[in-house]
Amino acid sequence: MLETTLRVYPQKENLDHLALLDDQDIVDRCPPILVYHNIVDKDHPHISPGCSVMLDDFKSQMETLHQKGFECVSLFEMLQPSIKSLPKKRFALTFDDGSEDFYFLVAPYLREMNFPATVFIVVDRVGLTSNWEANVHIPLMNWSQIQELQQEEFTFGSHTCTHSRLLFLTKEQVEHELAHSKDMLEERLQVSVPIVAYPCGESNVYIQHQALKAGYQAGLGTISGFQNRYNIWRWPGRSKDTPKTICRKASATYQRYIRSKIWFLEGTSVGQAVRKGRNPWLKELPNWELEDRELDFEVITKTESTEPLVSVLIITWNRKEDVLETIQSVYNQAYSNFEVILVDNGSEDDTVEAVNTYFPDVKVIAHRQNKGISARNDGVEIASGEIIFCLDSDASLGAYSLQHVVRKFREAPNVGVLNSKIVNADTMKIDPHTGWSYSEEAKEQQDTAFTTFSFSEGGAAIRKSIFDLVGGFWERLFFGCEGFEFSLRVMDAGYEICYFPDSIIYHRTSEKARIHSGARDTMFLNNFLTIYLARFPLWLMVLFLPGKVAATLLRGIKRGYFKDVLKNLWEFAKLVPAILKERDPICRSAAMKFYKLQRDHGSLSWGLRSWWKNKS
Repeated sequence: MLETTLRVYPQKENLDHLALLDDQDIVDRCPPILVYHNIVDKDHPHISPGCSVMLDDFKSQMETLHQKGFECVSLFEMLQPSIKSLPKKRFALTFDDGSEDFYFLVAPYLREMNFPATVFIVVDRVGLTSNWEANVHIPLMNWSQIQELQQEEFTFGSHTCTHSRLLFLTKEQVEHELAHSKDMLEERLQVSVPIVAYPCGESNVYIQHQALKAGYQAGLGTISGFQNRYNIWRWPGRSKDTPKTICRKASATYQRYIRSKIWFLEGTSVGQAVRKGRNPWLKELPNWELEDRELDFEVITKTESTEPLVSVLIITWNRKEDVLETIQSVYNQAYSNFEVILVDNGSEDDTVEAVNTYFPDVKVIAHRQNKGISARNDGVEIASGEIIFCLDSDASLGAYSLQHVVRKFREAPNVGVLNSKIVNADTMKIDPHTGWSYSEEAKEQQDTAFTTFSFSEGGAAIRKSIFDLVGGFWERLFFGCEGFEFSLRVMDAGYEICYFPDSIIYHRTSEKARIHSGARDTMFLNNFLTIYLARFPLWLMVLFLPGKVAATLLRGIKRGYFKDVLKNLWEFAKLVPAILKERDPICRSAAMKFYKLQRDHGSLSWGLRSWWKNKS
């Protein structure tokens, strides 16, 4: 475990540090900033889900702002206090990543409109393609194109070296991403580079201090966290933005509402939301004189969304620090129509108190004792969403995971469960503990969606209607394999389980294992045997049960707990009569489908040598 997993939730001691970063003059001078990523048309169709805007939509938005009297100004003007006279209705344009479509599509149009813009470059990917989203490879500008645009007075800033999420890097890596990208840009462009835009808009106090240390004069984020000169907010431009919403985003009145001084809002729910880094679309509006009334200014609440509500369900036990970071990752989502439900299994580390303090709108169920995985059913019972997203308390959601999940469920009505791609937050590779339920041979498919036989409960989306149809997680299983058993009932009901790598989960591996490997293996063996007896038809039980027992015994011999496995099997034999009373096997068609999927990428597809190397 790397020693510095950076925390994104606001610790009380950090608030004083933020004052050191604050230069209210720059924040006050800063115009509303619009941020776009890639602009596409039929000749440049490289689409990034959630970030792409059609060229015609972009042009329509800019023409609307021009007609409404807004003036596009250079972002760098906020760094020049000598400029005293600034237009009242002004906004700045920024473009992240430096995609090639800016050179071919956007720049010519901005020249016609006489609109300045600032482009933030990922320096290690210049002239290559983007590689930070699964299955998305967008061509990026080369140095010649960037230097040509610089001569036309387009300005450039840093988007770090590799577009890595800074919150999941070590201190040394953060320093390198910020400082080296600045040095590279200044060497290539022969001008000062005063501004950095954080990838995914994510930063914390440490990262902001490092931006200051690296020599930047300002840092750009998204609409979250305590705003200061190293966390200046930006408003994302979307294809779905109407003339009304794009004018609202460019309105200084709208900006002042959201970024009002903390001390003015400190006692209100909006201020608490801003302090805690949450998207503050709340009903409470400060009592001030509104300007730009022709914009028909109004507060947007999350309940106005036409997108389906997603209930993010987290169960935890004695992981206060982890669960706060996990909840924060949900509030950093590009998708805004969600609720968070936390089920606490009798924690003794003040988890409930901390969550209530930092995230008061989270629905919390506090149990007095550890109920195991069945606690998830209590969360499902109070969930209001059409989709239940099960998330472990030591895992973080990728910024676009909920957005991709909603899209996939809309496109595939026959899919009942989506299994996320789970990577280790330190290595960014498939997590060895929870990330891959399939054979080693199938790992080459890790970036491709496919129909499968099971899912990891630590990062999976399930239609709420599935719970109504098949029931909740099986309470006989205290810990482990509940996703496997639930999947059998999902297939029995005629729905599919889909491995879906567009939904990314970052698993933060704990330094200390809660259960040593021997106890974990024997517990999982118990659970698998229980599932085989209760859910498998006889022919499938005969096929799988001996192999599972033999595999665990071999592993026990290799790892030194063979006697524990034998003892566990003897104790399990005493439970067989009770398990058989609950026997309810899946239908033949579901069993055949399960068998074929196992042969494709499950335990029946393993080679013996590969199994011994990777699983024993």
